[in-house]
Amino acid sequence: MSMPSRVPSHALPTTPILRRIAAVTGTTLLAATFLQTGTAHGLAAPTTTRAVAAPATSGAASSSTLTSRSARASLTAATTPTSVGKLAPAGCAVTGTTESCDLYASPGSALVGGQTLPIWGFSSTAGAAPTAPGPNLVVTQGDTVTVTLHNAWDAAAPNPQRLDLAFPGLSVGDFADGAGPGRAPVGPGGSVSYTFTATRAGTFLYEAGHADPAGNGARQVAMGLAGALVVLPADEVTTTSYADDTVLVLSEIDPDLAAHPDSFDMRGYSPRYRLINGNTFPEIPAVATNAGSTVRLRYVNAGQRQHPMTLLGATQSTIARDGHPLGFPDAQVTAVLEPGTTTDALVAVPDDGTSTFTLYESGDHLQSDGQTAGAGSTEVAFGGMMTALDTNAPVATGDVVGPKASAVTLTAPTLPPTGRDPVALTATLDDTRTGGAAIQSAEYVLDDPHTIGVGSGTPLTVTDPTAGRTTATGTITPDQLQLLGGGTHTVYVRGEDANGNWGAFAAGTLLVQGSGAATTGAYVSPALTDLQGGTALDATGDATASGGTVTGAEYYLQDDAVGGPTDAQIAAGGTPMSLNRTDAASVRAESADLSAAIAGLGDGDHLAWVRSKDDRGLWGPFTKVPFTVDTKGPTAVGQLMPSPTNGLVSSPGTPGYATVSATVDDTSAGGHRIVDAEAFVDPATKPDPTRYGSGLQLVPDAPTLTSSTESFHGGVPLSQLRALPEGEHHVWVHGKDAAGNWGDLFDSTFQVTKTAPVLGTAAQGLAVPAGNAGAATITATVPQANPNNTVSSTWLGAAEFWWGTTDPGVGKGTPVTGTLSAGVLTLSSLPVSGVAPGSRRLNVRVADLAGNWSNPVGATLAVTAPTLVQEPFSAPLGSAWTRTGSAVTVGNGVLQVSSGSAKAYVTSTASISRSVGTTLTTATATVDVDATGVTRAGWTTILSATGSGGQVFGLQLQRAATGPVQVRTVMTRPGTTAVTGTAVALPSGKATLTLVWRAGPKKATATTPAGLLTLSVDGSGTPASSSTGATSGLAVTGLSLGVVGTPATPGLRQTLRLDNLLLTP
Repeated sequence: MSMPSRVPSHALPTTPILRRIAAVTGTTLLAATFLQTGTAHGLAAPTTTRAVAAPATSGAASSSTLTSRSARASLTAATTPTSVGKLAPAGCAVTGTTESCDLYASPGSALVGGQTLPIWGFSSTAGAAPTAPGPNLVVTQGDTVTVTLHNAWDAAAPNPQRLDLAFPGLSVGDFADGAGPGRAPVGPGGSVSYTFTATRAGTFLYEAGHADPAGNGARQVAMGLAGALVVLPADEVTTTSYADDTVLVLSEIDPDLAAHPDSFDMRGYSPRYRLINGNTFPEIPAVATNAGSTVRLRYVNAGQRQHPMTLLGATQSTIARDGHPLGFPDAQVTAVLEPGTTTDALVAVPDDGTSTFTLYESGDHLQSDGQTAGAGSTEVAFGGMMTALDTNAPVATGDVVGPKASAVTLTAPTLPPTGRDPVALTATLDDTRTGGAAIQSAEYVLDDPHTIGVGSGTPLTVTDPTAGRTTATGTITPDQLQLLGGGTHTVYVRGEDANGNWGAFAAGTLLVQGSGAATTGAYVSPALTDLQGGTALDATGDATASGGTVTGAEYYLQDDAVGGPTDAQIAAGGTPMSLNRTDAASVRAESADLSAAIAGLGDGDHLAWVRSKDDRGLWGPFTKVPFTVDTKGPTAVGQLMPSPTNGLVSSPGTPGYATVSATVDDTSAGGHRIVDAEAFVDPATKPDPTRYGSGLQLVPDAPTLTSSTESFHGGVPLSQLRALPEGEHHVWVHGKDAAGNWGDLFDSTFQVTKTAPVLGTAAQGLAVPAGNAGAATITATVPQANPNNTVSSTWLGAAEFWWGTTDPGVGKGTPVTGTLSAGVLTLSSLPVSGVAPGSRRLNVRVADLAGNWSNPVGATLAVTAPTLVQEPFSAPLGSAWTRTGSAVTVGNGVLQVSSGSAKAYVTSTASISRSVGTTLTTATATVDVDATGVTRAGWTTILSATGSGGQVFGLQLQRAATGPVQVRTVMTRPGTTAVTGTAVALPSGKATLTLVWRAGPKKATATTPAGLLTLSVDGSGTPASSSTGATSGLAVTGLSLGVVGTPATPGLRQTLRLDNLLLTP
């Protein structure tokens, strides 16, 4: 095949480099040969070269020399290990299908290439020295994994880091909250957890995240805060096809960054050390494997640079990238890894006698910070990313047959074994007739000698590993026996001689007793108990599988969810359970009363363990039965509203009833669901537990009861409250949880007040001024007495007033605010606007907080309409006016306009509504009009009363070519067109015009007159013009006089005089 196009030419090894590698590692030039000739895999030889020298014998310790390097550094270990085998779960605590991993992040140091360099790294335990990269986290597919990051930085250290984690390659949906790994960073001493499901098997990266607003994520990764995360297949036997499995974490170090990690400019990042698993050549251990085996290389690029990894003498077949399997393997000599990515490659190790296959980073990076081969040398020593696959190929001896196994013997205290005791195994191994080599190892396999390869069985102990004939001994553990199950099984034994030859199996037969009767359908009723009623344990024993009968059952109480009953408990025996029938049967119901046994248990979750016995006397496996004890009732708070009450006023929305409301909370008393609540309204004494469940049933606010906190309400008939005597009373509320616990009663008080307050005394009634003297408001006082003033010192609940002799009814007057002091009720700012002038009666009434209304009291006063605007137009114009247009002048008691076609008017600047003390919904405007000097005029607005939305009402003037001067009114109606009144002819000379306006509906009601605008001339009692319409919502706030609107054609000619303007409510 041809080299994939993504491999850059500079990544390919050059001939001089290959020769140097061969010299320093003791490997052949096979790879150099096929790269030069191009005959193997169709590769062409690159042309770039660089002189790199092998390290010398020794050199002084400095930044540019190596210390204690051998003249010929070997890639194999000093003592060649056995093959690395497959990865096993590591770095996390495993409980069932849950795995917990701890990563402690802190600054530290590492010895790299003979130099001690600062790093930031991870450790698995608190206080341990950190490493960069961090520990490998190897978990199992399908497990729930929680990785807890602990920030172990010293808060007092310079620039302590804030940290979070990222998991490139994991899906957002794998995380427990569905939002991915995003978490706020934690400072020194803090911790944060990331929980995800290991859904997809593969190789991944964990590294410092980028949630820190300071943007230090990339800096933290470059300093070493990264590591490998491997998810092993759930069923490795059937899903993998390799014998050995290793993780290769690729990273770099820039000494300048390491020296100044806080201030270094990352744009200048230039690593001078390149590492595999935190080491540089020659400190990188070789990957031990066997000739003819398949090795899985799990590359993890935790660095900031691309790394092309080349294998000499063998081919890498890429099977996955970033945890995603490839559809077809991608065979290549060089695997190129981009920063932050992972690649999984399989290598079929040739069985050709070659012992070492070099794996290194091509591209002229095989050196460490320019270190030389020794003192005074100018040659650069080997370093960087270089290791090897080491097969330790055996020397040819001619011995190709392994030892013969025989005499497999199995012994146990009880035969057949029950599974509770181990089985001892012995066998004879003999190589004297098959090569004469010493017996170096032995193993056994249970039932499956075909799929379990040599060296993968359970090891046996060789009695004399120097002899050609010896014995091997070992133990089959109870755990293994329980996995086997009952029946006949075969134990296969084989041995290996000193030349690495495995012999044929010898077999022995092992009969294992089957387990006793099974236990199914076990449950505790009730599973959530308050220990007040009976608690039962029920189960079904089933011996059908063994063809026997159920003869007994027992239970144990043990809260160890993993281990179950202890050996000591089992030895002492469990508590017998009753069987439902006396005749022999293969299936029998089993039961026990747990009430006495669990009476002393504390609140919380507990476990019962049940097992059944068959007619052979064999106990079956335990069945775990959970149950929960909860003896604490929920808390509650509540109240009755309204309070105080007179037994006549209902709660809003519940006519005829007062309302008891309660909130019941079990979160601190077991956290179980609330199922009920009740109230006791004014019992003679606090209800005792014998009355629990007989109170006023409260109704939940929610449609269903699903929470440990619920709200309830209930209605109390007003007649029941009306029958109570005046004074303080009690309502008790509490709730019940799902365990059946009623909580303590919560006591809330309420007041019954039925006697109304009294206004006035025989000597003093309502006190008002003799008259309002034109003021917009008045103040009234009256002595008061509240016969229930024990309820509250501020008993006043409402006050109202009305004018005239007709009582509108209790609560139907005009509301007003009152204050109480020293037995006197004061009503301030009582509005007088809108009240017809003359002698008028003012009436007042109040209610207490319970809704009891007092007697009405009243007094008579002289009402005079307040003058809001009175302007004689004496020069100069007062500050309460502004002028618009130059054609308007003021002087000698006259406002004079000579306008033509332009606007010219004056406008009041003060808010009339504010002057009157309330919204002005009635108004009377009087003005003297002298139109003698007007020769022609189209309809022109000469007076305009305005509100927040524009004109409220107005007066227009017209003079035709012939005929008298005419005026008319204009009344605004919200939402529709204005109403124009009848044109009225003015007499010659000056005329006094009076406009009366009132806000109101279109048609009068029993209580509200209709909207109105009238025009009277010279004080006539009969209006010359009258208009009605819907004017509700309008109010007068301002007044303008002059030529207010643009005159209609032909405009206003000559002079209009206006004076004596008066505006009253």
